[in-house]
Amino acid sequence: MTPGEADEPSRPVRFERPPPPPRMNEIEIGTRYLLSPDISVRGLGEIPFNVVEQTETNLVIGVERRRQYDDGVIRQDYQGREVVGGDGQLESVPTTDEFSANFAFQREGQIRDLGDGETGVAFSRFAASPSDPQFAHEVGSSGAMGWEMRYRRFIDTSTRFAMQVGFGFNGFDSSFDESIQADLRVAEDIFRLIGSLPDFPEEGQAYNGTRIRGDDSLLIHWSPEEGESREFVVEDDATVRSSVDFRSSIVSLRMGPTYDMDLFGRMSLNFGAGIAAGLYSSKFSVFETMEIDSVLFVPQRELVVTADRDFFYAGYVDAGASYRINERVRFFSSVQYQGAGGDHTHRGQDERTVEVDLDTQIYVNAGFGIRF
Repeated sequence: MTPGEADEPSRPVRFERPPPPPRMNEIEIGTRYLLSPDISVRGLGEIPFNVVEQTETNLVIGVERRRQYDDGVIRQDYQGREVVGGDGQLESVPTTDEFSANFAFQREGQIRDLGDGETGVAFSRFAASPSDPQFAHEVGSSGAMGWEMRYRRFIDTSTRFAMQVGFGFNGFDSSFDESIQADLRVAEDIFRLIGSLPDFPEEGQAYNGTRIRGDDSLLIHWSPEEGESREFVVEDDATVRSSVDFRSSIVSLRMGPTYDMDLFGRMSLNFGAGIAAGLYSSKFSVFETMEIDSVLFVPQRELVVTADRDFFYAGYVDAGASYRINERVRFFSSVQYQGAGGDHTHRGQDERTVEVDLDTQIYVNAGFGIRF
């Protein structure tokens, strides 16, 4: 120890806090609004002929003879007397010849002159076919809210570049409920009448015969006249009410790099791009009925519901802005464009299909992120 060292005061040790470790991870949680894609449906307006089995009388199982058309019907009639059954109840006796007084038809225009003083009634079944089967009807759709969760891992200490993985869900509903024009198809049979034709009821009222045959009843033959049956088409003379309901959902997974660019203060711009994969699911239901007057039985096509799903791959780009309220939490909003490279085609029953343009998926995102 040199002279004077013992007299020098000791210096205090200064402690400096080390810088905090960079927060290299971030979890983002946000809503995701999907703008409505273009949706169209083809093959609407096809309604087949009603096919009704011609039943024979079997009173043991409670079945009456019947022949049905859209604008008329022939039913079993009974003799004008009654007998006592085994249980003491009065029972009518069904007729057994080839005529019936128990029939109905809709309008006076169905009466036909068969020549030689004979008269008949034309009974018809109606159907419809689209004038252009490939015509696409635009389906109304609304955008839908969804959600997305994302994880970012920064790859440099400046916390500008990161790799991002996101998982999200969106669903949207579409509908079409309109009257469309189609070609009218008619299958017509003519039945001979026996007896005097009474005055036809007022316009809009059907003619109805009697269940119990009398001596002066107007009768109709059970079988159509030979050579008097025909089928024909009237273009654009049918109106079909088409009700379509189309429900969709998209589950997607995406991955790619991001870049954050500081603007001023706590504001920054955010950019990203990458690849995405997903599952598109849909449910398609359609019910169609003809809008036609003066019929007893309206032609219609039963409700049909089909489901479909499809995997897709796409690329995406997004851009947005964020505001950081502290070192850990920020709020963000962004717009994302995602293209799947084609359309999804949902094939329903027979010729009806729905096409969804998955090549123009646009999302609007908003949420918050937490770094750790």
